[in-house]
Amino acid sequence: MNKRKQASMTLEAALTLPLYLFFFMSLLSVIQILTDMQKADASLCRSASAISVYAPAGSLASEDPALASTVMADGYALASLKKDVPSLNPSLLRSSVMKNDDTVDLRADYRIEPLINPFKLPGISLSSRAYAHAWTGFDAEGSGSTDSGDERIVYITETGTVYHLSRSCSHLNLTILAIRNGTQDSYRNNSGEKYTVCALCGTAPPSQAKIFITSEGSNYHSSLSCSALKRTIYEIPISEVGSRKACSRCGGK
Repeated sequence: MNKRKQASMTLEAALTLPLYLFFFMSLLSVIQILTDMQKADASLCRSASAISVYAPAGSLASEDPALASTVMADGYALASLKKDVPSLNPSLLRSSVMKNDDTVDLRADYRIEPLINPFKLPGISLSSRAYAHAWTGFDAEGSGSTDSGDERIVYITETGTVYHLSRSCSHLNLTILAIRNGTQDSYRNNSGEKYTVCALCGTAPPSQAKIFITSEGSNYHSSLSCSALKRTIYEIPISEVGSRKACSRCGGK
């Protein structure tokens, strides 16, 4: 009887151990895939922010500004992605720069292979996307003075609570990051806060693949056309800022 029990336990162990190892390897692979995805999203977001500053200048020497800017942007973003996530072999063929409303639209398509792949399963095809509005400059000679020439011009947004001394302040330039729907709890904004649902565009349906966040915002958005993702900037004399305080980033300049 004891021999039969021992044989039964041995058989159970022989069946259970491979299943446990398979589950553990699958879990490690899922963690690795999610980590690489987030690294790729963050890298593309940083690239879009940097490209939004330099893309307009890089397009001046070409008869086709959009093509020239896109080629330069693709090279920069590709190098950044390879540095941040060496295991990726991304394609940025679907990216475009300075085509629609001076927009930087970076799209990276790539395939992630499982960390442990004993059955030689094919990798998972994924994509990351980041938006930014290209900074097209402002009148440096005119900024800092009104028509009378004796009062500084500052910059405000329609709903903001601060004023900005610099038009190029990063708080004024929205970089929109497209992330996978359902992963918003793993992201934080520049203040370290979690993102909550936007009251204007609401929660995205489970069938929607992507939602949108900004590094300075506190909400995630189900629609790229949500008005909360659009920022109108006004130039006003500093005497008209009212109760607004100076921006913590550019106010000391």
